[in-house]
Amino acid sequence: TETHTYGGDLHNEPLTACNEQPALEDIAWYCHNSGGEVHPVAQKQPNPWGLYDTLGNVYEWVDTFHNGGSPLSYEPPGTPLTDPVGIAYEDGIEMRGCHYEKTGCQLRPTERTRRTKTDRSTMIGFRPVRTILE
Repeated sequence: TETHTYGGDLHNEPLTACNEQPALEDIAWYCHNSGGEVHPVAQKQPNPWGLYDTLGNVYEWVDTFHNGGSPLSYEPPGTPLTDPVGIAYEDGIEMRGCHYEKTGCQLRPTERTRRTKTDRSTMIGFRPVRTILE
């Protein structure tokens, strides 16, 4: 997109401010509209690829690794992966998308964080992937 999110641009605000972000209301659960809890998937509008909850609700555990802030790529972009295995590093996992208690200005596709593999939280989820049929 050419905006902060697929719902539009976000208003500038302090990271600690939990104000309404009109661009997020229809696409994400965040501190202003979540009521402080996780919501069932697909209650908000999907992104242009038909994926729900890519921003807000829960962090998504992803199979990416960053080295000094630059993503490492194991295959050329657009190449289907067969039985992908992420790059092992320490005991951490990478997560993207933020969760229901984050402020609106933090909900961006580029937002990421790391946790240990043993962390348990209602704020962490994952997205199953299915095989491409030929």
